[in-house]
Amino acid sequence: MEKESSSIIESLDGKVSGRTVQNFMYASALLSIVKGECYTVPDWARQEAVDDGQTVIEAIVYSKIRYEGSEYSVSDLIDVAIGEPVSGVGLSDKGALWALRQNGLSVVFRGEKWFLAIHPNSIRKTILRDDEDFRDLDVSAPLERIFGAEKSIPTSWGKGDQSKRRCIHLPIENLNLFGDDK
Repeated sequence: MEKESSSIIESLDGKVSGRTVQNFMYASALLSIVKGECYTVPDWARQEAVDDGQTVIEAIVYSKIRYEGSEYSVSDLIDVAIGEPVSGVGLSDKGALWALRQNGLSVVFRGEKWFLAIHPNSIRKTILRDDEDFRDLDVSAPLERIFGAEKSIPTSWGKGDQSKRRCIHLPIENLNLFGDDK
């Protein structure tokens, strides 16, 4: 197996480090001795690594929420809340903002940038409540790893609510969720 390590590393197109391959080779050698079969780097090691923060944010913004008898995608509500018109969404920017806030999200303009404010406990109870992957997990850590994330930012929730919620703020421009068409 040691002789084959270079070809194994090359076959993985740089997706797995040489050290990782060596670790797999050691475990594979032990399995080969014990079970009498040939083992190599497992197939799952060849798969692309998935950013869990990106997966969580995509689950959030591609969700649909009900507000005033209609269903809207979170991404459309974010666009409307920051002043971008969206065909088929008949809400004002304040209406869209309130729909988001009822579901643990808000948009905030600070320092000449728009941020998506996320209250993790609230979104688990609203947007992610039916998502088997995330409903029982603390999604704070994956969201905090997204480029540009700011954690535990006191955020006003509006409508006379003087208390502030501690939220994760993500720069909307860094989310790359809306494709080239928006």
